[in-house]
Amino acid sequence: MGVHPEYLNLFAALSSEGIRHCLLRDELESGQFVGDLDLLVDECRGDDALDTLARLGYRVRTTSRYLPYKTVLVKFIDGAYVVIDLHFRIVQNGVVLLNSDAVLDSSALRDACPLPSDIDLLAILVLHNILGKGKIQEKHQPKINRLSDCVDLGEFQQRVAGLSSEKVAEIVTAVVRDLDSYVDSSGVWPSLRDELITAYHRIDGGLRWRLIRRRIMAFWRASSPFPRAPLYALTGVDGAGKSSLNEALLDAFNRPGGFPAVTEYMGPWGHYRLSFVKGELFSPGWSLTTADWLRGMFSKRSGERPGVRISARVIIKMARGQSLSEKEQRVHENIRTNSRVFLTLRYFRSVFAAAKFLMVLMVEMYYRYFIVYKYRRRGVTVITDRYIYDLMTGRMHDMIPNYRRLRAFLCWVFPRPTRVFLLYNNPEVILARKDDLSEVVLRQFIKHYDEQAEKYAFEKVLTNRPPEALANDMIADHFAEIVDKVRT
Repeated sequence: MGVHPEYLNLFAALSSEGIRHCLLRDELESGQFVGDLDLLVDECRGDDALDTLARLGYRVRTTSRYLPYKTVLVKFIDGAYVVIDLHFRIVQNGVVLLNSDAVLDSSALRDACPLPSDIDLLAILVLHNILGKGKIQEKHQPKINRLSDCVDLGEFQQRVAGLSSEKVAEIVTAVVRDLDSYVDSSGVWPSLRDELITAYHRIDGGLRWRLIRRRIMAFWRASSPFPRAPLYALTGVDGAGKSSLNEALLDAFNRPGGFPAVTEYMGPWGHYRLSFVKGELFSPGWSLTTADWLRGMFSKRSGERPGVRISARVIIKMARGQSLSEKEQRVHENIRTNSRVFLTLRYFRSVFAAAKFLMVLMVEMYYRYFIVYKYRRRGVTVITDRYIYDLMTGRMHDMIPNYRRLRAFLCWVFPRPTRVFLLYNNPEVILARKDDLSEVVLRQFIKHYDEQAEKYAFEKVLTNRPPEALANDMIADHFAEIVDKVRT
């Protein structure tokens, strides 16, 4: 099938700059993208190589701060991730395996791919498997068998000794000479690995400190309290396509070579029932805002004031849940209409009930945000269905008319996501998806969401295409932001 054009362009760009380079694994026979491409470049031209890859659209994902003599770069193209492990030396877990300059000098172009000589490639594969994987991987065993049949073991041992040391050459040659028996004896690999590490310590005085530093950096990255990965929130009216796009984004992020991602529900309605405060939040005829209360307190009263005795009797019977007579019902209605005391009690009950709900809501929201934070801290991107900003509109098909300032304050104090995407579509399309939603309510919701988009700088996404295409475009448009967030 040949080599994928993306890799050919990469090799051509490095060659045009005169940068020596070769692959460390011969894995490009399928014509497809591989999981990660191990590419060795001349250490003296490392900065030039990074600049060349940057011009091709690659972004640095992991620097040599965490991976000595190695930088990981990634590019998003045609819905796939292209990952390049750029090696400045032939290194595995901080251990410099072979002399990279000598390997580059003997490399050549074969089947459009720059590859080391067979002897060097065999040594690289065996060392990579022992030190990096603790065994000979099944996918590499046929290649190692084929290469071992093509090389003279005496010449192989001499070459490896020149590239590293006599002890390393002795261990690697013994494995190649009797590969089948080593593969069948799984218990021998830990001791082989220890022998190799000991041999490399003798020829590399800085190896011990490099390995210690690598462990320290790995510990710091794992224990850092700061969230690394982005948080993306999807919002919009019911039927705008949030669930479909959520699933498509999750799939796109988790493709091979991509970024680990999860989805979480962060809607501001909690996992408990809303009915016990529905009157305070949704019913403008029952609840009282501060303006309504003040207006009622200073307005003129009409009708007769009921006597204290009958008023007390009505209140007691109401508290006991007893039925009222016609006269008592008229007194009760008069109290509701003309009593400033009743108006004040009604106002405080309304405010208390709404505050109680919103306080419980914020406790739960912060608890769920803590779960999101733990994911982000580990470098896992989080995609949320809804967010706290939906509190400014309403739940399901109900609008919230009151306590706007209080709800806006809660949106202000709650942590902001990396980016909020407002999904929208033509009302006719949404109504076709949600037949239980009235057009009047839908247009009210659309108006409120547009206001919030202007206030909180949402990014609007028209869901008139397949969710997979939208997900690819969203990742491509914000790819630099994603990589910068997770970069280590």
